[in-house]
Amino acid sequence: MTNTTVTNYIFNLLWTVLVKCSIPTYKILFMVFLNLELVMPMLKKCILKNLALENISSSYKK
Repeated sequence: MTNTTVTNYIFNLLWTVLVKCSIPTYKILFMVFLNLELVMPMLKKCILKNLALENISSSYKK
């Protein structure tokens, strides 16, 4: 087994996996991306609200 045969084998294996799983994987990735697009602004708002509340409470404590 030389290096080229090993790399070819790995490449072929990856290629078959990609071809077999391409459509479901893309669908899953697309769904995840859409969910991130929808969820991230909400998460940002929540984080910003929490930070603002923490800042306000800490300023009151002083």
